[in-house]
Amino acid sequence: MPVMMEKLYDALRAAGIAEDKARDAAVEAAGHETRFSAIEGRLVTLEGRMTALEARMTGLEDRMTMLMWGLGINLTLMAIVLAKLFTLR
Repeated sequence: MPVMMEKLYDALRAAGIAEDKARDAAVEAAGHETRFSAIEGRLVTLEGRMTALEARMTGLEDRMTMLMWGLGINLTLMAIVLAKLFTLR
């Protein structure tokens, strides 16, 4: 037997809707609610994954900052050494 929203069914019957049409509408509404619940669960899972990804990205940004500083210092020191080499007589 399909899942049905009983309160919706009762409300439709009280409004004078035929029993078969009220039952079909209540079953269809229950199906939509089930799908929305599944989508909500997937969104919660996706939110957790995004939080973990944001944490990893923050770590990568920190490492990139350190690498850029190291590269800048290295290039500066190389430029100083080359300038000294070319100015020697």
